[in-house]
Formats: sequence, C-alpha cells, structure tokens
Amino acid sequence: MKRHILIPTDFSNNAYNALFYATRLFKNESCHFYLLNSFEKETSRLTSRVDIGKSEEVIDELFDKSQEQLTELMHSIVRDTEDYNHTFETVSSSKELIKEINFLIRGMSIDLVIMGTKGRTASLDVLLGSTTVRVIKRIKNAPLLVIPEETSFEPPTKMGFATGFKHPYEEFEINSLKMMANLNKTQIHILHIQEVDKISEDQKANWMHLKNSFEGLEIDTHWIQRGDSKTEVLTDFVFDNHIDMVAMIYYKYSFIKSLFRESIVKKIGLHPGIPFLMIPAST
Repeated sequence: MKRHILIPTDFSNNAYNALFYATRLFKNESCHFYLLNSFEKETSRLTSRVDIGKSEEVIDELFDKSQEQLTELMHSIVRDTEDYNHTFETVSSSKELIKEINFLIRGMSIDLVIMGTKGRTASLDVLLGSTTVRVIKRIKNAPLLVIPEETSFEPPTKMGFATGFKHPYEEFEINSLKMMANLNKTQIHILHIQEVDKISEDQKANWMHLKNSFEGLEIDTHWIQRGDSKTEVLTDFVFDNHIDMVAMIYYKYSFIKSLFRESIVKKIGLHPGIPFLMIPAST
C-alpha cells in the first residue's frame, strides 16, 4: 500500500531540499507525494488592488502560474528519483496553507507532512519561518517532519523522543513514531527530564505502555536530571548521543518554543541540521 506524503512548497531551495530529503527517506517504500502550493498571500495582496469584478481574473492567473511552477518542480524531482517507486501529484490552492494542509490530510489520507525551514537565526519565526510555526501549532491528524535548510540526507539511525510521560499515548502518536523508526531500523532513545526524584504511578503506567508499544524496535530510556534548563539538557543529549532526528508530541503548552532561543540556536548551528518530527497531540 502506498504511503501518502504531503510536501508544501513555495519553490524555494529549502522547500526543494525538504522534498529531496523526503524522497530519499522513503526510497524503499512506494509513496504518492502531493506537491502543494498555496498562493493565498499573493491572492490577498493583488486582489486588494483591483476592482471586485477583476478579482476572479487575478486568481485564475495566480492559479495558472502556480500550476506551471508545480509542473516544473514535479519534472525536476521525477528526474532525481527515477529509480524509486514514487508517484507525484500537484495541488494549487488559494486557501490559507494550514487550512489546505488539514483539508488534504482528511481528504487524501495523508500519512506525513514534510516542510523545509529557512535557516538559522535567533528568532523562532525566522528560524523556522512564520508559516512553519503556524503549521506546527495548527496541524491535525498527521505528523509534521521539519527539515532544516542545511540538512543533507543521511538515513536516521538514532531518533530522540523527548517526553514527560504525563499523558497517555494514543495509537496515532505511537504509530507516527513507529513509522519513522521502521524506515531504517532506527533506534528510539526515549528521553525523560526528571523534575522530581520519582515519577508518579500514572507516569509509570504511561512509560510502560509506551515501551510495550515499541515491541520489536530497539529502544532505550534515558533519565536525566533537569538542571538549569530543559532546553540545554535536551540539546546536550542530542549531540552527546549523536541523535540525528528529534521527535516530540506537540501539546499546546509544551516547551518547544524554548528550543529556539538564541543560545540554543547558536549551539545547534555548530552541527549539521537535525530534522524535527512534530506530532500533534490527539487530545
């Protein structure tokens, strides 16, 4: 059965890098890629300058331009993946990107969304791109794999999963992690940053359920004292253990934003880009 993977693109180099990474990551699987371009921002900007009667004409022109660029993109990636069992389909939309993403996730049974980032700066919005940040916050029913601009493809061998064991793990969340781990027999390194000496009975039950759900996979649990900063602890763990993909479940009040403070970004900048798998919480 083919996997369905959605790749939003603005035709930038970092967007193509994410697409290229995706095709290599799933090179041993049969996949159908949806290449999505939203021209909603251009629609709003241009239609505000013309008469109402001409708005439809402007939208038609933007649609044609988007389709033409998507076709060129599809031809490029087909040439780069001719030895793989992948197929491609283009989607142009005048809707807001995140609305179209969630629409396609539901309508096309999307297994994974993959996006590129802009590069390294001190600001979260600039680091990831404000569009990527909005997607992280609002995506539903599919995991999002964020590919930093400077990332060169290497099959991930160690995936770090940072979790507090505070919430029961839903099947969708576990399956998202297993999907990535099974691609390359990737080890899963569960990281728990201890805030107290002992975890609660509920946390212990969630941890055991998680371990049992990963039966057949190579896993290891790391218990680390918090120290001064969760962010520093996580970052040190990633680099000290040669983690090449980081996964988290995105809860509304998680500490993901603090990962991208200036001091952390500078430290990350000393190393090759590390993809982040963001899994929207089921509850």
